Amino acid sequence: MNCFFWIDRSFFFSKGVRTIDFDVAIIPSELKQLLEKDLIGPSTKFMQDGLGILELDAGKYNPTCAGEVPARIGEYVLAENGVSGQVLLNFFGGPPYGYAPDVVKACLAGLFRASKIQIRLEDGTSVTSIRDPGVMDLFTKDRDFKRADILPPSDRGISPRDRIAICTLFKDALGIDLDREDDAIADAVFKQFPNQVRRLRELEHRYNKLPNRLDLPTNLAKLQSALEKCLKSRQVEPTLLEVKRNLDVLRDGIQQLGILETDLTDDAIAAVSRAGSVQQHQVAQLEQVGSATEVQAEIAAVAEQLAIDRPWRDIARLEPQLQTIESHYTIVRRSLLEKQEQQAEAIRHKVKQRSGYARLSPDKATYVLRPVTDATYDTTAEALYPQLLELKDSAVLRLNMAEEEANSYLDDALSQATDKQVMTIAIELSGREVSSPEEVEVLVNQLRDRLLSQLDGKSNIRIRLI
Repeated sequence: MNCFFWIDRSFFFSKGVRTIDFDVAIIPSELKQLLEKDLIGPSTKFMQDGLGILELDAGKYNPTCAGEVPARIGEYVLAENGVSGQVLLNFFGGPPYGYAPDVVKACLAGLFRASKIQIRLEDGTSVTSIRDPGVMDLFTKDRDFKRADILPPSDRGISPRDRIAICTLFKDALGIDLDREDDAIADAVFKQFPNQVRRLRELEHRYNKLPNRLDLPTNLAKLQSALEKCLKSRQVEPTLLEVKRNLDVLRDGIQQLGILETDLTDDAIAAVSRAGSVQQHQVAQLEQVGSATEVQAEIAAVAEQLAIDRPWRDIARLEPQLQTIESHYTIVRRSLLEKQEQQAEAIRHKVKQRSGYARLSPDKATYVLRPVTDATYDTTAEALYPQLLELKDSAVLRLNMAEEEANSYLDDALSQATDKQVMTIAIELSGREVSSPEEVEVLVNQLRDRLLSQLDGKSNIRIRLI
């Protein structure tokens, strides 16, 4: 349905303003043009020769609202310090104005785009941008419009200086040129800030690869919080207000984010991880076995580098120290492995010297000595596991147990090969004290009596001291 309004020509002549010589009809599709995200090819009725809601400047349509009708409506809202949509329609719909409802709505849409008014919906929600939820219904549904409050712009809103500062942030920090309009700025926030959140998460993932689980720097933690606040609302004004409040945090944080992204490369992470691994494994193991004194200066240099906030910086200088520690670790580990092999070989030799071993078949001999082979750690001098402490202490215990097991296997093998059984007698002599020839004689007699009592001509006795 077409809507018309008539303007008293004598009023404009008295004001020195050019009159409009034709009736203006605002149809719904034309009104909707003022509610689109981008002003593209709007009706000429909204231009300077019409209502004067829009002006074309350098190929861009700007909602200046310099025309008499939108200016008068804006002044009325300011003078009344706010008015309901119903009262506004009644006031400008009656004499002396006689503006049609859609003309009033079109002018208000322009004022709204120009941030010269704000609107409070029936549910109490304040909206300041055509992007905000409920705005489309507000201008297209009479009931919603009449029940809304048309208010002056908020004093705490976004000033031209604020817009300049925000646009400067986008230019300097992100390399993006923006129009100094609330909707354009909000669009950039909703489009660009999720990318910054993603960059932060990727950087945090890189940090998590570093040893000692380093935390993100404080200004990046603040940036993360600021980005979350700026993206919390989908309304334009609250979004811009959060950007305004967090300008310094956003500027510093995005700058720091870019620096760290450049610094913390895969190669840098690998270098720090290597140093951390040497500290965690080689250094720790050397200290456990008391063999770190020889490389104490190198260990201190590694610890100092890993303790700084950005341990990847200048980490290449640490390479000689790392190589020295690794070389020393290899030497210590090789020495322990050699001692292990010497002990194992001594046990094999003892077992082979027992009476009857030479009569075993090759398979039986291998079976008898297998516990000794299994007890030795199969590793290299450069490996990290088993640790040095295990090679130093556990290896000795494992081989002692393996010796007893090998002798037991040999007992069984000999019993099967001969008519005599091999009996094992455990004699508790560990910790036993003697202080005189008489006590020695007593101990020898006890041992002789116990052994003689077991000899029956059918068994051999193997003594195991415990």
